[in-house]
Amino acid sequence: MALGDRVAVMQNGAVAQIGTPEEIYRRPANRFVAGFVGTLNVLGGTVASGRVHLPGGSLAVSLADGTADLCCRPEALRLDPEGTLEGVVTAAFFQGERTRLVVSGAAADPLVLDVPWPAPRVGERIRLSADPDGIVSLAEIRP
Repeated sequence: MALGDRVAVMQNGAVAQIGTPEEIYRRPANRFVAGFVGTLNVLGGTVASGRVHLPGGSLAVSLADGTADLCCRPEALRLDPEGTLEGVVTAAFFQGERTRLVVSGAAADPLVLDVPWPAPRVGERIRLSADPDGIVSLAEIRP
């Protein structure tokens, strides 16, 4: 992704998508490409009144009510003491100036986000918010 101007992602011997690294990362052609080129958080849920309600609370989204099967990349999530989504840190991976956290209880599946140092510790309850434009529907990413 860092070396090419255009990238081809293959799936089962066929080209699944060709594009710039940014196009492939931000607008993957299907779920395979989405997961292949980076971490994908599957939120699930359905939008109602501009929010998606999840097991650990809710997040504001920029999607029409009724939109379902939501997902986001780790960079769309952030630590926020006033956040409306809560979970527990179940893993933390030090990566230099950032730490990759795995958070359980916020959504049906664990969520992944990268945070600056110092990072919350394993077992700590945290609150999250999200960039509403960073949440998309899996229905927009074809199977």
